[in-house]
Amino acid sequence: MGKIKDLFNDDKPREQAKNKGIENLTNSSLLALIINSGVKGISCIDLANEVLKKCDTIDKILNLNYYDLVQIKGMKDVKVYRLLALFELIKRINNEINNKVNISSYDPKVFVKEFSMYSNSNEKMFILLFKNKYRVNILSFSSYSNDFIRFSLNSIKKNILDNKADEVILIHNHESEYTEPSNDDIFTTFFVETCLKEDKIVLLDHLILAKNGYFSFKEHKIF
Repeated sequence: MGKIKDLFNDDKPREQAKNKGIENLTNSSLLALIINSGVKGISCIDLANEVLKKCDTIDKILNLNYYDLVQIKGMKDVKVYRLLALFELIKRINNEINNKVNISSYDPKVFVKEFSMYSNSNEKMFILLFKNKYRVNILSFSSYSNDFIRFSLNSIKKNILDNKADEVILIHNHESEYTEPSNDDIFTTFFVETCLKEDKIVLLDHLILAKNGYFSFKEHKIF
């Protein structure tokens, strides 16, 4: 595309924002505004389009890391860290908003949407803690050996009790496209549920995320 100054005024992201309103800009124009400038022969819109090409859907953009972005020709450290700062702010805002989620009417799709960014990443596990139906904390684990998630249940229980949580949701992702739980997934779920019951803590659900969707233990009435 070349230099941004070679575009007609109406095609420039900043002019579009002024004339049409920021809410009417395309994803590439919004990203171009944040990237701010291009390099010789490559406009900020070109760079924005290259960033978007790395994502199947716009929500996956939050999965991009330094190495994903720096591979794009023309994306120097200043631009890369500007985007990474934006992505981190979005994650923190989402956490603040979602911490206020009330689970009186539990809908697994709410949490599937929130954690969908991890459905195509290395395996991770999250434990959502709730007190009086409101989320109070999130525990996360990403240490694995042979696809087995290592965690200390005693440490988890202590954290749950310290937060005075009374309900818990387990969430983890499969690197494959298959959502069905493995035997280890099922065993771990029942083991955790049994241990939590000793302290009158309810395991509300265990969600498995994958490329092709999700699996909810609660929806399948497994426990």
